[in-house]
Amino acid sequence: MREIEVKILNIDVSVFREKLAGLGAKRVFVGRLRTAVFDSSDGRLKKHGEFLRVRQEGELVHLCFKGKVVESKFKVREEVELVVSDWSSAVEFLSALGFVKVFEYEKHRESYVLGGAKVELDTYEGIPTYAEVEAPSESEVEKVVKLLGFSMAQTTNISASELLKPTP
Repeated sequence: MREIEVKILNIDVSVFREKLAGLGAKRVFVGRLRTAVFDSSDGRLKKHGEFLRVRQEGELVHLCFKGKVVESKFKVREEVELVVSDWSSAVEFLSALGFVKVFEYEKHRESYVLGGAKVELDTYEGIPTYAEVEAPSESEVEKVVKLLGFSMAQTTNISASELLKPTP
């Protein structure tokens, strides 16, 4: 499956929530996300712009492989994801295959569904909350961005890890 998304930074969270409600978006999750990222001991995945992760969202645990990002105004990459029984088993499985945990983090997320798109508000400690719009096509992402009152010029395709990097 292809993941096609953009981020909208510097949002007013309460205004953004009101806009989502006015558009009829359905809130499908609110809570903590726990994520662990894995790589081979030689860093092969990172060198190729790929990664493996285990993510817990409420009671659901996903094991996910993300391929290299395709250069675009959108963040586009191949994504293969499956639901697994539990966090510990997923971590143990990846370790048994020789992968090592390179970092782990938590964030607070609000997830909404708007038509065929997902809109998420992500909050990490130390950076302002931002929105992410993901849809099956670039045109659908653009449509939702405009419905939310933004232009594509107000979006970015940078990754969360880039947002979290300390500024010099």
